[in-house]
Amino acid sequence: MNTFASGSLTRLALAACLCIPSAAAAQSTDFTAGLDPSNTRGFFLHVRGGGYGVGFEDDRDGTGSGMGLRMGYGISERVTLFAGMDGGEIGNGDGFVGLPQEDGYGLLYLDAGARFHFRTDRRLVPFVEAGANVVGVWFDNEQNEEAQYGGLGASIGGGLLYFITPQVGLEGSALFNAGGLMSSEIGGVDRDEDIALAGVRLQVGLSVYPNR
Repeated sequence: MNTFASGSLTRLALAACLCIPSAAAAQSTDFTAGLDPSNTRGFFLHVRGGGYGVGFEDDRDGTGSGMGLRMGYGISERVTLFAGMDGGEIGNGDGFVGLPQEDGYGLLYLDAGARFHFRTDRRLVPFVEAGANVVGVWFDNEQNEEAQYGGLGASIGGGLLYFITPQVGLEGSALFNAGGLMSSEIGGVDRDEDIALAGVRLQVGLSVYPNR
């Protein structure tokens, strides 16, 4: 092989070595650019906190704050099934029957339902949701007895989900629920109840899609 051919092969090999990393980087950039940032398919975990408001049929209203946890699965790009719980303390307002003055009471929601995402092909995804709830209220009454109330309800609401990355999103939502407390246990004695309630939950949280 002559000197000219050897030099040409050397230059070609050097050029190839320089081009390979550039091509790989370009491919990686194209893949990231092509990844849909608003795809809500698959398993997710969600933690959140916010303010609660609740009212009962005897004109006893109250407000408070709490936290919640959800998990679920996106069965399609638009529809997600979920289950979760929200719990907190209602410490401001008119109290509850049998609750000592200035005391608060615990409020718990166990939720299961479905959410519909409006695809926008952008990071910001609006949604609506509906679900069924198990509702619980508990406190120590004026006789220092443990009082627990339970019932059922339904909720409807909506919000916005903003994807910071393809795996992590910030969420803000408002939920309105209505139902009733149907049973109680006060001082170890079970009773039937018929106490209508309505409530609202305003929350912000973080959603993680680990399998994206």
